[in-house]
Formats: sequence, C-alpha cells, structure tokens
Amino acid sequence: MIKLHGCASRSNTVVLTRVEYERLAAQREYLSLLASLFEHHTMLFVGFGLNDPRDLDNILRQARLAGAAESEKFALLPSKSCAEIASRFSQIQPVPYDSHDDVAKILATLVRCAETRN
Repeated sequence: MIKLHGCASRSNTVVLTRVEYERLAAQREYLSLLASLFEHHTMLFVGFGLNDPRDLDNILRQARLAGAAESEKFALLPSKSCAEIASRFSQIQPVPYDSHDDVAKILATLVRCAETRN
C-alpha cells in the first residue's frame, strides 16, 4: 500500500507542503514510480475522492501517450460520486457504497476473496 498524501482535515498527517509536493511532482523518478504502479498493478483507491487531478490526470495521460498497457483500477466511492468519477476517469471503475458503514464490509469481502484466490 502506498499513501501519497495526508488528510487535509488533520494537518499532522500532511506529509508534504505545497512547495515540497510541487518539487516532488517535477522529479522524473517520482513520475516514473507512479507510472509504473499505474501501468503494472491493479489499484484500489480507498479514502481518496479522486478530486486531486495532479497525479491521476498526469500519470494516466502519460501512460496512454506511452502506449502502456494499463492495469485495472478501482475506486471505493460514495454512490453519488460514481457517475462523475466515471466520466472524468474512464480507466477507473467505481465501486459504490451508500453508507460509510459499508466500507469495512466491502473491504472485508475483498480480503476474503483475495485469500481464497491464493
């Protein structure tokens, strides 16, 4: 699991300042890491509303331009957000939930399914 950002509502979790983030986003190594993750690994976004386009828009566009085979991408999202996200990010399949209480159940189901596959 990789967490690139902290939570804006909890300032003690923010890992980078805006200037540090801008510097990081300009580094070829960072962009290469993200591109590799997006191209070669199945991804599930949890707790990320996909409303910070810097990483996603740039990396998904770069992967398409490079002709990379993109891996599957999913996002666990409130039902009301799914249509908007699907229209902005055609590569990401929304997994809807109606209540935050559903998130733990969905994740537990995914873990059980993964365990039975191995």
